[in-house]
Amino acid sequence: MKTLARFKPEELAARFPPEATLQSRAYGANSLHVNASAGIAWTVSSETVVTLELFHPTTVEQYKARFYVEPEPLPDDFGPHAR
Repeated sequence: MKTLARFKPEELAARFPPEATLQSRAYGANSLHVNASAGIAWTVSSETVVTLELFHPTTVEQYKARFYVEPEPLPDDFGPHAR
């Protein structure tokens, strides 16, 4: 069984080119890369795959309607550029 750290972000993107890039709900300012027609989505943090979603192939619109939850806005004191 592979751990997520063994998946390389650039290899996933080459094999499953993202059809959409959304804000990750689990990892704040990081992006969720979605290839809905292949049934795969992933989030990268610090050059490491930290989430990997597998689902039945669908459209980006259906993925967003069925699985994606729009994150709350990040607080002003979040991250390296916090006020």
